[in-house]
Amino acid sequence: MKWQLESRRIDEVYPNVKNPRRMDKEQAEALENSIKKFGLCAPIVLNGSGTIIGGHQRVNTMRAMGYEFVDVYVSQSHITQEEEEELSILLNKISGEWDSDILANCWDGEDLLRYGFSPKELGLEADEERKKPPRKFTLTIQCEDEIQLELIEEQVAQLIEQCEGVRYKVKIK
Repeated sequence: MKWQLESRRIDEVYPNVKNPRRMDKEQAEALENSIKKFGLCAPIVLNGSGTIIGGHQRVNTMRAMGYEFVDVYVSQSHITQEEEEELSILLNKISGEWDSDILANCWDGEDLLRYGFSPKELGLEADEERKKPPRKFTLTIQCEDEIQLELIEEQVAQLIEQCEGVRYKVKIK
């Protein structure tokens, strides 16, 4: 299949009523900020009649920003309705995974947050949980003698060993 790069008036680029992608407010703001900073880096994909196959959110954002023209790839080959639908899904579905080691070693976490990652995506929410001060509980046990105390200490130690990251201390009065 062959594609031709063209510049089109944005009002001559038509949405596809079958577009299944949506963005939340945060994603829309991130896209707008990206377009403001870098412009349109990836052209919109159209069929021969100007209907969007891929790039609805970019077009919507650019319309809202007042753009008059947009770069588009237009199919120069006949493309069936089925092929358009398949391509529309593939353009939105095909994605990779992040190599967390490279992200962690090559970029600063604050930069990645500014670039659009969420704390959850970077595993920072778990770090926040670890920063919380530990909760403390007091358990008072009265014993008749030293033998009973030793048995209880052994049982408490066995229970605590099953709980990862739990520490305890015994005070004898």
